[in-house]
Amino acid sequence: MKNDGMNFFNFAIAVAVACNADTRPKGETKPEAAAQYIQNVLDLAFVNTGHKFRVKPLAYPQCGKIPIVIQVPGRGACLLWYYPYMKTHDLTLELEGVLHTVLTEALCETA
Repeated sequence: MKNDGMNFFNFAIAVAVACNADTRPKGETKPEAAAQYIQNVLDLAFVNTGHKFRVKPLAYPQCGKIPIVIQVPGRGACLLWYYPYMKTHDLTLELEGVLHTVLTEALCETA
């Protein structure tokens, strides 16, 4: 496996999702609970980097998906569609994808 620096980012997200698996809201999930779960994942993944995130649910009609806005102060924001029944692997890939666009420059600075 080629180590291009982004591997560490991907590993951090995967480990944080796996470590928070027991607290992951499933089923009929309130948007606030889903947002808090994502906040906990990000706090763990970026614990020693100095990056802070503001995570909040976006108003949306109740259905099988929850829109969650992830704000990175000074960097921008991204939208994560949280599906309560999403597999852990799929959630990891989704988080990596949405955060990659906002954090690419910041990750280079901390590396």
